[in-house]
Amino acid sequence: MADIQIDDTVDQNMNLADYTQRHLVWKSPDVGYAFFVVDSGLFYYKKTADAGATWGSRVGIHTASNNAINMAIWADWWTDGDSGELIHITYHVNSDNDTIHRSLNTDGDSLNTAVVVYGSGRPGGAGTNNNGCNTLCKLKSGRLVCLGRQREIGRYYHFESDDNGANWTSVDAPDADDNQSGSWANDLGGDESLVQACPLDRADTNDFAIVMVDNVDDLLEYSEWDDSGSSWSTAVQINDGTNNPAIVLDADSKNWPFAAMTRWSDGHVLVAAWNDADSSAADLDFWDITNTTTFDGSDKTGSSIDKIRTNDNEAGHIALTINQQNDAVYVAYNSGSTFHGSDDVKISSSTNDGDSWTQASYTETTDDLRAIGCDPSIGNNGGRIAFIVYNDDLADLMTNVVNSVEIAAQAVAATAPVLGRARFVPQLTRDVQRLRGFRNT
Repeated sequence: MADIQIDDTVDQNMNLADYTQRHLVWKSPDVGYAFFVVDSGLFYYKKTADAGATWGSRVGIHTASNNAINMAIWADWWTDGDSGELIHITYHVNSDNDTIHRSLNTDGDSLNTAVVVYGSGRPGGAGTNNNGCNTLCKLKSGRLVCLGRQREIGRYYHFESDDNGANWTSVDAPDADDNQSGSWANDLGGDESLVQACPLDRADTNDFAIVMVDNVDDLLEYSEWDDSGSSWSTAVQINDGTNNPAIVLDADSKNWPFAAMTRWSDGHVLVAAWNDADSSAADLDFWDITNTTTFDGSDKTGSSIDKIRTNDNEAGHIALTINQQNDAVYVAYNSGSTFHGSDDVKISSSTNDGDSWTQASYTETTDDLRAIGCDPSIGNNGGRIAFIVYNDDLADLMTNVVNSVEIAAQAVAATAPVLGRARFVPQLTRDVQRLRGFRNT
């Protein structure tokens, strides 16, 4: 089956780095939701009930004339142990720099009323979308965290909600005069341009981690929020610039070069990242982060980096999915003969914590493919290892069903003993068998 069109008038800003990869959600192997902005700057979702073969009509999330940018998504069931039905959505409003939260109740598909998380009330002014970022996650405590940077002059903010987004409390944000004594970025010592938040499995279930790009030094960094101490750990470099070259955005900052997600079985944060874009020397690297001092089971020296791809020219986009049932990791990326001109999307998968990787094709289209999106966390409800891709030439958002992987729902016994990752080997075998349509390249 050929690639399937989800929508045909997607906004060109979908290719910008500030659209995080988490804009596809699977509630089951058949039911999924794709989130996108159309060419008029309005924010919608579409739903599929047949594994992505067909998609319903657009449903408006933000349909006012002022553009929605910097969208972030988090489904309740992406968090270990959470049985909620909500998909949480945050985004910036381009004209007045408000940060908005809405939630989609998938039990009936009703959208809640928009709530202002951070209302600066100022015009956008100078600056570009590339200067903004927004990340969202739900912690094991049930708390929502919304953290980011508004686009005009680098207003960094950190807000939290304990009632599913009905009310938000400021942890730090500029005052009405744009004065800010400290922020998550300033506290970490950099000019952070891109960020993703991930829940942590700690004694304090309100702790979380962020992975971010230092915009000054182009370094990929990791830090943890200690809620009881209201403080950030010192930011540590994931790539040290010596053993692993610095993160490099392409000339137009139109690629998102890393992806991160929490693995349920041990609470580690898994990270994949390109060390360059549109370069014959570009490597796609992988880390398993236990905490701020232990990466890949060793001290953070850069020597223990796992390589997904090496010297892969014409690449730079990425998305990462974890099958939480068996810890298999899938990383999608563009690769081809011309970066942002003639490439397709491929998937590398690992069943041994990144020690080795198998590559297969995903899209059948070869074109100007960008902004790869995924569901980053497939849990006990099942779902699908599938990706949505933006075609900048045609303004299409598309996917592929045949080259997706169905993950069946898994019953969880309340008294089942914890036996380690080996307990998932049968399901892992079924994952590999479901790679129908994949072909080695």
